[in-house]
Parts: sequence; C-alpha cells; structure tokens
Amino acid sequence: RACVALFWERPYKHKLIEWGHSLHDRFMLPHFLWRDLTDVLQFLADNGYPFKSQWYESFLEFRCPRVGTMELEGVELE
Repeated sequence: RACVALFWERPYKHKLIEWGHSLHDRFMLPHFLWRDLTDVLQFLADNGYPFKSQWYESFLEFRCPRVGTMELEGVELE
C-alpha cells in the first residue's frame, strides 16, 4: 500500500528494464533479495513511509531457509 501511495503522489518516470527470465535466474538469491528489499524500505522511509527491516526478516527466513553452513579455506558458505 505504501508503494502504491508513494507512486500515486510521484509517478515513476524512468523507462523500466525488461529482465524477462533472467530476473529470477540472476537475483533470486537471499543476498540480492534482502539487499533489494532493504533498498525499497529505505526509499519508502526517505519519502515518509517508515518501515523497519526487522519486520521482514521472517519473510526472508521463510522464503530462503538456511539448509546448512560450512567454512572452506576461510570462506563461509550458507
């Protein structure tokens, strides 16, 4: 609702990018989902619609459950 209200007041005037199937293939990873969501929440907050990112942590945990972790040569994998 906040996005609809904001874009009703200030329509998005830039050309949209046609991602096709690559949108899911390239960006449907937990890191990118969370980064994009926090960017949207910050944009909304900057425009008078404050949301806390903590409210959405359970969404990410549900959509992208952690199966396991390991460390290999100093790199932690989830």
